[in-house]
Amino acid sequence: MLLRYTLIKIFILCIRRAIRAMSVAEPGLSGQKESKPFAFSSTQGKNLISTIITRYVSHPAHDYVLEGVAKALDGRDVFAMTPTGSGKTGYIAFTALVVKELKQHPERYPEAAAIAKKFPHDPLMLSICPTNYIEYQQLLAMGLKGLIINSETIQEVKESKKTDLWVQAQEDPTISLLIMSPEQLTSKYYETALKNSKFRDRIYALTVDEVHLLLTWGKSFRKPFRQIGLARSRLSDDVFLICLTATMHSNALNTVCVTKR
Repeated sequence: MLLRYTLIKIFILCIRRAIRAMSVAEPGLSGQKESKPFAFSSTQGKNLISTIITRYVSHPAHDYVLEGVAKALDGRDVFAMTPTGSGKTGYIAFTALVVKELKQHPERYPEAAAIAKKFPHDPLMLSICPTNYIEYQQLLAMGLKGLIINSETIQEVKESKKTDLWVQAQEDPTISLLIMSPEQLTSKYYETALKNSKFRDRIYALTVDEVHLLLTWGKSFRKPFRQIGLARSRLSDDVFLICLTATMHSNALNTVCVTKR
């Protein structure tokens, strides 16, 4: 009898706790659970990213690229190591396309309205590329309005007497991707641009292609490549980092991660 009474008492206690928990999770009489905040890393978020990508390109993103883009859009730093020819530039292109689409057409994506507000009005991605070939390849592959600033393009502009590239970068709000050689990170022109709040406040992401070269070229004839960490520290805390490479072993990975902080 005592055992039955004890079991009944425990059962009643459990019921009370369950009711109390439900009242916390479901306040009032609505009986509706509070919805989770939107995240690009969720299934809903990845579906939205895929929808936007198909508006601009004919092929879908690889699952691993989609995963990285989602993490970046949620504000996480991303380090992606994928084989040459695996579409790693998609991390940069698709991230930029999604941000551009969300800012230009927010009415199409009400579910992402709150998180989209964190991106600047005229979003700008900085992309550090160590070789001219990669710089041009990226720009052509993305279908975004971009500007390439390196020693070659600077010389071309001087010879043609066109508008200075750094002036264009600061004054043209339609430029969504600024591709730079590592040497620009230590130039006086980049320094001047960062002092321009309208330019600096547009930056939401810093990307680095072929980041493994930081350990080789960065130690010898292209030392500005080791300024990635300093460049990132001078930007807003909300700016996320995307690093890409096709090859890197664990020891090198640890060194790069320390250098880029």
